[in-house]
Amino acid sequence: MFEVADIILQRVIFSASAKMDERLFYRSLGPVENKKECFVIKKGSIVSTDTYMNSFDCWAWNKYTGQQNWVLKVKIQGDFFIRLCAWDGKKKLILQENSIDAKDIFRDVVISFQGAAKTGLIFLEIEAVSDTCLYQAAYCLNEEKLAVRKIQLSLIICTYQRNQELYANLERIKESLFFDKDSSYYGGMCVRIVDNASELPKNIEQAGIYLYHNPNTGGSGGFTRGVLESRQDEKRDGITHVIFMDDDARVELESFYRLYGLLCFVLPKYRDVVVAGRMFSLEEPCVQYTAAECWNQGDVRHVGYQQDMRERSGLLEMNQSLGEYSGWWFACFPMSFVREEIPLPFFIHCDDVEYGLRHGGKPILLNGIQVWHETYENRQSAFIYYYDIRNAMIVNTIYGFCESGKELLKKWLLRVMYDFRAKKYFSLYPSLQAMIDYCKGREFFFAYTEKKEKLALQRTFAGLFVMVMICIRLPVFWIKINRAFQSFKEINT
Repeated sequence: MFEVADIILQRVIFSASAKMDERLFYRSLGPVENKKECFVIKKGSIVSTDTYMNSFDCWAWNKYTGQQNWVLKVKIQGDFFIRLCAWDGKKKLILQENSIDAKDIFRDVVISFQGAAKTGLIFLEIEAVSDTCLYQAAYCLNEEKLAVRKIQLSLIICTYQRNQELYANLERIKESLFFDKDSSYYGGMCVRIVDNASELPKNIEQAGIYLYHNPNTGGSGGFTRGVLESRQDEKRDGITHVIFMDDDARVELESFYRLYGLLCFVLPKYRDVVVAGRMFSLEEPCVQYTAAECWNQGDVRHVGYQQDMRERSGLLEMNQSLGEYSGWWFACFPMSFVREEIPLPFFIHCDDVEYGLRHGGKPILLNGIQVWHETYENRQSAFIYYYDIRNAMIVNTIYGFCESGKELLKKWLLRVMYDFRAKKYFSLYPSLQAMIDYCKGREFFFAYTEKKEKLALQRTFAGLFVMVMICIRLPVFWIKINRAFQSFKEINT
């Protein structure tokens, strides 16, 4: 381990799981071996870290922290050439090169690259003259008396009968430096598990891990419970930020470390900004499904959609794109916002949209802060479709994306007609039920205790029958929709 005095911004990690391509982490010419204690570069092999996980983005770190006095620290043993390189989007630039013979004992190599904010992506390259063992590498701040902002993370995980996934994440987090008494990270993050099934045993609690049994109020209700508990413990624990994370998201511990390092030094003008965690696909682990989201009146646009992050071509600008909000698979909010605002009771879907739009800032993106998660296309059902339609109409009303009830009704009808022509008959009943419930207005929305079984007993109606029902109810919708529209418009006023 580096000394506590070293201010680590970003570690170089090589621990790719069996399903992940090594090119997310490193590129190699020749054989290598990823051992538990070190990364072995065989004689004659060359390894570089011009990758998504291990490139150091000078532009992003300088923009958000204002720092440029950086060093690369490497703990290594062997006979080798070590190079600090930059990637400008077209070619590799060698900034520094050293030949080191340290076959008998490991060496601490320190390479400074102060003032390199405009050189593109920085990365490490090692050419092994003999078998070389790389024990540790990290990008740090080369400052002795720099004031470090105290950060305390409250990680909220909302869960409902996904015990296997939850336990896997919890065990991984318990192995982190946040629970290592000898680490400078110790105590810097606590975990609040909100169990909407109220079935997890209380013995999973320990110092820094809390469990709350909660009614099944969906994701929005579960995260709201975590927010309220974080508020209550804010002064006791010194909480500065709250992370919303799905129970079935697969996360690398480096994401937490990198987030923590960013928040320690973020400039005052960015302290109230959300940090977005990217979503990578569980089915295709090297593919970024989205970096952040743009609402687009419900026709969601994913920033960096379906981008293969093994390719160098997409790395130079990967942190420069802007979205409107971050999904709750991994989203970090400042306590200054969470202290004043709670999610609306959407049950599921669009809760993260509305909360992010209410915040109003453009989320920060930084490579290495991400999760692997099942993508939206693999989670469709009549139940989910109902909430997609109903909650999207509410969001569009609140934020003025529909100027009148008439416009809202028109857009809803167009979507129903599209689904009918596309033979998506499963969606017709949920669409009708969504409009019926929307028309009940704001008071019903806030008072209704929703059940996940709401649509479980409903079966797909024949398309023609549902269309007849819609036409019959159109006059009723027209009478009620304007009243409901006005009631939802008042939510954020």
